[in-house]
Amino acid sequence: VAGNLAGASPDVFGAFAATSTNNLIGSLVGSTGFPAANLLPTTVPLASVIVSPAGLNQATAVPFTFALADSTATVVNPAINGGSTALAVGTTDPRGTGFPRTIGTAIDIGAYEYGPIVTGVKYNDLNGDGVRQAAEPGLPGWVISVGTKIATTAADGTYTIRDVKTATPITEALQTGWVQTAPLTPASTGVIDVTGANFGNFQKTTIAGKTYTDVAGNAILDVPTDTVLNGVTVTLYKDTNANGTLEVGTDTVASAGVATTGAGDYLFSDIGPGSYLIQATAPPNSSISFPATAILVPAVSGTPVIGQNFGVFQNITVSGTKFTDLTGNGFSPDDTPLNGTTIRLFKDTNNNSTLDTGDAEVANQVTGTAPATPGTYSFTGVGSGRHFVREDVPTGFSQTGGPVSYTINPVSNTPITGQNFGNFQFGKISGFKYNDRNKNGTQEVTEPVLAGWTIYLDANNNGIQEPTETSAVTDVTGKYQFTNLAAGTYNVREVLQPGWIQTAPAPNPATPTISSALTIALTSGLDSQNNNFGNFFESSTISGQKFSDANQNKIKDAGEVGLPNWQIFIDSNPTNGVFDQGELTTITDANGNYTLTEVPAGTYKVREVQQKDSIPTTALPADITVKAGDKITGIDFGNFLPQPGTIRGLKFRDSNNNATQDAGELGVPNFQIVLTKVVVAPTPGTPAPVPVTTTTDASGNYLFANLTPGTYRIREINQAGFTQSTPDPADIVLTSGAIVSGINFGNSPAVPITTPTPATTPTPAPTPTGVTPTPVTTPTPAPTPATTPTPAPTPAPTPAPTPAPTPLPGPTPSPQPTPSPSPEPTPTPTPEPTNLVCPDDFPRIAAPNLPATPSRGNVINGPNGDDTIVGTANSDSIFGLGGNDLIFGQQGGDYINGNTGNDTVYGGIDNDTLFGGKGFDLIFGDIADDTIYGNRGNDSISGDQGNDVLYGGKGDDVMLGAFGDDVLFGDQGNDTLCGGDGSNTLLGGGGDDLLFGGTGDDLLFGGIGNDTLVGGTSINGFVLAAGAGTDTLINFTPGLDLLVLVEGLEFNQLSLTQTNGSTAIASNNQILAIVSGVLPIQLTESSFISLV
Repeated sequence: VAGNLAGASPDVFGAFAATSTNNLIGSLVGSTGFPAANLLPTTVPLASVIVSPAGLNQATAVPFTFALADSTATVVNPAINGGSTALAVGTTDPRGTGFPRTIGTAIDIGAYEYGPIVTGVKYNDLNGDGVRQAAEPGLPGWVISVGTKIATTAADGTYTIRDVKTATPITEALQTGWVQTAPLTPASTGVIDVTGANFGNFQKTTIAGKTYTDVAGNAILDVPTDTVLNGVTVTLYKDTNANGTLEVGTDTVASAGVATTGAGDYLFSDIGPGSYLIQATAPPNSSISFPATAILVPAVSGTPVIGQNFGVFQNITVSGTKFTDLTGNGFSPDDTPLNGTTIRLFKDTNNNSTLDTGDAEVANQVTGTAPATPGTYSFTGVGSGRHFVREDVPTGFSQTGGPVSYTINPVSNTPITGQNFGNFQFGKISGFKYNDRNKNGTQEVTEPVLAGWTIYLDANNNGIQEPTETSAVTDVTGKYQFTNLAAGTYNVREVLQPGWIQTAPAPNPATPTISSALTIALTSGLDSQNNNFGNFFESSTISGQKFSDANQNKIKDAGEVGLPNWQIFIDSNPTNGVFDQGELTTITDANGNYTLTEVPAGTYKVREVQQKDSIPTTALPADITVKAGDKITGIDFGNFLPQPGTIRGLKFRDSNNNATQDAGELGVPNFQIVLTKVVVAPTPGTPAPVPVTTTTDASGNYLFANLTPGTYRIREINQAGFTQSTPDPADIVLTSGAIVSGINFGNSPAVPITTPTPATTPTPAPTPTGVTPTPVTTPTPAPTPATTPTPAPTPAPTPAPTPAPTPLPGPTPSPQPTPSPSPEPTPTPTPEPTNLVCPDDFPRIAAPNLPATPSRGNVINGPNGDDTIVGTANSDSIFGLGGNDLIFGQQGGDYINGNTGNDTVYGGIDNDTLFGGKGFDLIFGDIADDTIYGNRGNDSISGDQGNDVLYGGKGDDVMLGAFGDDVLFGDQGNDTLCGGDGSNTLLGGGGDDLLFGGTGDDLLFGGIGNDTLVGGTSINGFVLAAGAGTDTLINFTPGLDLLVLVEGLEFNQLSLTQTNGSTAIASNNQILAIVSGVLPIQLTESSFISLV
């Protein structure tokens, strides 16, 4: 084209045929053969061709199209070849504005612009996602079109199409078996080049597999055991939500179910792109054993999927029978079917071969459900895989036949039978205890029942009740009962009580002290009743006198008086020389006389309970043989009570150092004098005597009073500036009531003294202690008033504790502690040190054989004196009022208040509430679940039998839980708490307390103060709290006992430090406890628990 500026040679060169009318028009300079007649007329300047002015060719707006001919309608450009307008797409060139395609009837021509280029790739969209990944190859030989322009893809799938027209679609020629995935309708604008016009295609594929029989039900294809199976329907789903899980109703069916044929084959063809799920439907009475869920198949272009196999398991039945195991010996011919028990079938879901909470229950059935045979069960349609069969053991039964659960490994089409269970229904044994007054071995209508008797199952049949043997106590109706008994033969016996003779069952004359047994063979569900015990009472007595043997000649002489309030007992249970709970006992009366009543036949040792500082003078009585009805007298006890002695002396200034007090040599005040009791042959394990210190008064005098007979050593503690001039005194043998004076010490000054100024009193040397803190002291119970067994109650006076003798005339000494373990004698009972041993039971007396104290509306008020009060058989309210009272609640749920005074209270039978009141009280809960309040004073409390609650109150109390699961709360004061038998909770409260665990699983919490906690023989919990003081833990067993953290305390807040072979447990630089004898390495986080 003339004037074309696009290239290096814009003009047309060469030779032209003279007859040609189809050549392009251009500059003919250098060209030949083009007829002059065909040249552009001079009426159209060449410049107008190159740059079109406005209005040329009737154009009215930009952009203007270049024209090569005048548009005048009357002019026909001879240089333009005529043609047909039929070939034109439109009458206007869209690349310009207002350019006419025709001039008259001839085709006009504008400046021609070469069309855009289209390039792209045809590729195999392997995953059918419409996006080309690096691994997806190009496809050669595919035809791509842009209007009439076409191209064929190269070996790598690329193509190029040139000179495309305006707004022409880019398309591919789809081949058979392929699905276009991208793009759907690409197009060319015809204005600019198009790159990346890619086409992705997915070649349809197939999915195939087989169905097999899974004979072993192991979800594994075992060839040749497992064979192909035809007729199984297999369905193909499209994974619509692309989650890999078949969800019927959400995932669409891609291909309707097909039945496997031939060799168990199925085939899905014409599979397009996407993920698919394959699911097999088991034939009737069968299940799909593998795979466990629908098979997920992501389709890959042109790649057939094979081997998508299914296993089919022919379901089975699992059955068995539930039996009543009549004799508890497992399966035997005497067993009978048992209906109504639930049997459960579980699938081993977590495949761990163990029945646990991770396994799913798939079925359950009640044995004997109609129309099933009695006692049977049967689970049908059980599929492949490990299963478990378990029974629900009914309440009141125990499983005696079969395992806890059966493990089932099903085999296709092979029923499993004989999965049987045997149960034994617990039995009962009951009966009554009665007073066989006529001794005929049969209970008559007029013979009453007996409550409070122990009946036990003698497991070893030795006639002795062992701690581990099951027992029951007869109730107010005389009945006893044992429940939940397993199969077996039982020997039922009673615990004989003193004075009672057994008549039913008939006793064995060879063993009169051993109860005869009822032998009962217990079968399943048996309720054996009316196994009764009959006894009658034959009272015998032993009596004597307790006297003061003043001259120690072992004989009661004229003028020697009886001693009241001494405990006399029969040492029988066990024979150990000390009083034990349950032994027959009594207290001497005002004249020292005693009588042990209701003594059964047998041979006994009669003993006394020694009182402090008293010395027995008579020999122990010989064994006494008692027959029914005997009245044995003259069993006397003599004792000598040494009187307190005194040692006194003077500390003087020996100015001339001659070891003698001369005229003008005065006493020296504020010197410490030390007294130590000398033990010639100490008993191994007995603590050494504690030295006692006093200080000389203003005149230099000192005094040690209230000293028991013995050998004493007196020494002074010298002071700086003085030298002892007198020799140390010889040891002093102090006899009863002796007053030893003149034990003087002289000291001379080391340097001249101008003005005699008293020396500064040195701080007394501390009393040495061990690692373990000083244990809390055990208060001595208040003296118990005696009773005289006469028809009417005769109150016996309560003796006051022996007061200290009045010192001889002389300088008034300051109060001095005695060498006894008590820090200072007082007119009230003084606690004795426990030395980390739980105190023995307190002295007891038997209830007197007296009628009930008169009452009004079951309310009994004692006069203001030392009373003996006996409750009725009903629930009484008893008030001791003033004085030292002796109160017996007897039967019924009583409320007893000792009020003021040092009272002794026995709750008796049934659930009582006992209140000590003011004073030093001695309180026994006796039988049943009691609530006991010590209130004020140093009280001694014993819960005895039953689950009791004990409150110490104010004062230094001693509390014994005894039998049952008890709660002991010391409250205020330095208390001693002993758990005893059962699982107990011990709370020390305020003060420095001493807590002892017992034989059960106990919880020990000292509370506020520096407490000592001593573990028992079972599992103990020691409570630790911040800000409660530093406790000492003794008998802690690592791996068994636990340290209980409370009030938000956590293990990570603690530090454990070794100290003197023990462990100090601290938090925030505060020592919470010392675990005695346990090293930190023995304590781990598992040794601690948190209690919220």
